[in-house]
Amino acid sequence: MGNIVHSAPVLHSVRR
Repeated sequence: MGNIVHSAPVLHSVRR
């Protein structure tokens, strides 16, 4: 359950 936590912030950073 560590992938989802890391996937959420990563996607938000890329979209910025």
